[in-house]
Amino acid sequence: MVDIWLRAKGKDEIKPIFASIFRFVESQEKAATLNLVNNLHEQCLLEELIEQTKPLFPDNTDSLDYLLKTAFRYPPLKYGSRFGSTFEQSLFYGSLNLYTALAEVAYYRFVYMLGPEVPFHNSITSEFSSFSVSIKSKWGVFLDQPPFTEFESILTSPTSYSDTQQLGSNMRQDGVEAFRYISARDKEKGKNIALFSPSAFHANSPSNLTGWLCQTSVNEVGFISKRDNQPIMFTQDYFWINGKFPSPST
Repeated sequence: MVDIWLRAKGKDEIKPIFASIFRFVESQEKAATLNLVNNLHEQCLLEELIEQTKPLFPDNTDSLDYLLKTAFRYPPLKYGSRFGSTFEQSLFYGSLNLYTALAEVAYYRFVYMLGPEVPFHNSITSEFSSFSVSIKSKWGVFLDQPPFTEFESILTSPTSYSDTQQLGSNMRQDGVEAFRYISARDKEKGKNIALFSPSAFHANSPSNLTGWLCQTSVNEVGFISKRDNQPIMFTQDYFWINGKFPSPST
């Protein structure tokens, strides 16, 4: 394992960071629960019951909109995330442009479709919302700049999160609140930003909220914005490495 933080003297690289970032969230939950009840009153009751079963929000998120604080609520996936291990609080991930954010979502839609022993054969239609939010912190790190560029192949590994999760732990321990890095899923090397702490939000609510339709099959993921109806497509082979789809792991 490569200790990137130690070798790059990362603590000396902490500096202010400011950006506006985009994030996508699935927005199908209320439609799904409405199918289980007879009217809107029953749906509200069901939503309240579901809410009570979810993990509590962190203490420092009371003033934040639901879309901003929810990312910090849930534990990581079974393999963690690129910069978060399975036993650490989840991060808020966003992208500097919409295309990069869509590439990240498309990749994980394929992960979902290809996950079962027998992949799904029918396509799945779902709804997403995109939004933007500004972030600002004195405790930022730019992993897309020297001295971290030496480790770009590790930071953007399409399959292994072990080194980057260790880096994430080190940054978290040294008080980093937000950091910028190159997307491993966008072939144009678009930039992402991740937040360890909700303190890095520069606004309490999102802006530019836009609805999207998403259709997913094992071979293709397509998005259509409800604002302009322009389709954006990703084929599975867009993400291939050495002729096969790369699954995330530690």
